Amino acid sequence: MDSEARKAHVEALDRTRRVLERPLLVVLGIAAVVILIGAVFVMRSVSPVSGGRLYVALAAVLILGAVDTQIGRVLFRRRPIRLDEPIYDPRYKIISVLVLVASAILLIGLALYMP
Repeated sequence: MDSEARKAHVEALDRTRRVLERPLLVVLGIAAVVILIGAVFVMRSVSPVSGGRLYVALAAVLILGAVDTQIGRVLFRRRPIRLDEPIYDPRYKIISVLVLVASAILLIGLALYMP
């Protein structure tokens, strides 16, 4: 009886996870886009002489990295922990790093060369 109750409890938790996972990923994706666009708008209003644009760009890249970490945690939360394989999918990490580097190049380029 205890085993059946545990199995039912785990199934209920899995259903809840599946229901909440997609909206959470959508919210995190929207947050990343808003951070990127917001950083560009803030950089337009900051004086380029003081170096404030560069600070805004670097802060936005750090925040985007934090959002990416949370997306990775949501995607790979239920994987069992094993010592012989990485926690994250290698393809996900490669794509994640490439997108983060591209956004950093875009933001820092805009910070340095925006009129």
